Amino acid sequence: MLLFGKYLDKRLELRARVFNLLGMVGMAIGLLVGFASAIIGTGMINIALNFASSLFAAVMLYYANRSGRFHTCYLITIIAVFMIAFPVMFFASGGYHSGMPSFFVFAVVFTAFMLEGAKSFAIVAFEILLYACICLFAYFHPESVSFFESELAVATDTIIGFFVTSLAIVLTVTLVFQMYGEQQRILSEKNAALEQIDRLKTEFLGNVAHELKTPLAVMMGIAQNARQQMRESEASEKLAPEMKAIVSEAGRMALLVEQILDATRIDEGRFSFDIKESSVEEIIQTTINSYYPMLKRNDNHLIMSLSDDIPHVLADPHRISQVLVNLLQNAIRHTKRGTITISAAPAEDFVKMDVSDTGCGIAADRIPVIFERFKSHDSGNTGASRGSGTGLGLYICKHIIEAHGGEISLHSAQGRGTVVSFTIPVCP
Repeated sequence: MLLFGKYLDKRLELRARVFNLLGMVGMAIGLLVGFASAIIGTGMINIALNFASSLFAAVMLYYANRSGRFHTCYLITIIAVFMIAFPVMFFASGGYHSGMPSFFVFAVVFTAFMLEGAKSFAIVAFEILLYACICLFAYFHPESVSFFESELAVATDTIIGFFVTSLAIVLTVTLVFQMYGEQQRILSEKNAALEQIDRLKTEFLGNVAHELKTPLAVMMGIAQNARQQMRESEASEKLAPEMKAIVSEAGRMALLVEQILDATRIDEGRFSFDIKESSVEEIIQTTINSYYPMLKRNDNHLIMSLSDDIPHVLADPHRISQVLVNLLQNAIRHTKRGTITISAAPAEDFVKMDVSDTGCGIAADRIPVIFERFKSHDSGNTGASRGSGTGLGLYICKHIIEAHGGEISLHSAQGRGTVVSFTIPVCP
């Protein structure tokens, strides 16, 4: 029993456990059929081959578990037993008027279990062809077969072959399903643990972001107030750049916090929308008016290119403005003394909007993952200034546009700028 448990240890891979099981079954089969062959009188050659196969199974079982070279033992077993010993036993023990065809089925099933990929298909196909040819050869050359002397011997050998191969296949399939159930249980436990970790991470990010919002608002208020007061003091020229930097960095941190909060809302299904009939021109104009100081950074020139016949869209104006702000911030960070263009035009049942720049562009290997979570940060923009740092901006933009029923895409080349395009459905 201890030996049985060792060879079927759950720490072994599935094929190794199946091999060990079939090896032990093979030992028992060889002995059983050998004694049965001696009783029913199938000839010394057949008796010797059965006992030899039992010994061979024991040697392969020991060697495989001692050396760990299971795959080599699979191949040796297939070649030595299934392709050499079985054909010899077929002709020595009644041909297809015996239990050997059942062992041929066992050989094919064993090979399919033990090998994988193209090798498995090739060897299984060869075995099937080999056994078919053997049967045809025995049909056309019956003199090559040593037949049993009585119908009782034929029936006995057939029953033994059927019983043994059925038992081996049932045990193998049972072990495979048992192993599959264990793996499914382990995967379920791991998935539950990962989901719990993901929930804890989301809660942590949300809590941290909420905790940061208040001190950031206080910092920005104090800095802006101090900046206003300095305009009337003698130290204004000296301290103004520092206060401007404080306001800028506090604003950047506020953006990071808001992006983290948006990402946690998306994860928790709380990212809300107020979709209604909206004017594209008003959304763009409101966004530019609210963030005009941001647009003047890096000495860039802003161009608006709006078609005259833009229909109204079904959209949440605040969320579409959020997308535009994010895309404009990206364009401004990576463009110096260049041109940033916002354009909009009808496109069948949608309005297509583009935000393009003449900046440093994005490396080609980063574009396929640019909209994935945490992938857009440090996206290969040469010469780019420090970004938002979360890698969430474009991920959030993609979620917003797809929630509206539109699509978003990006085209870029290093040194040639970037174009981000998205669509919003028009009102019916």
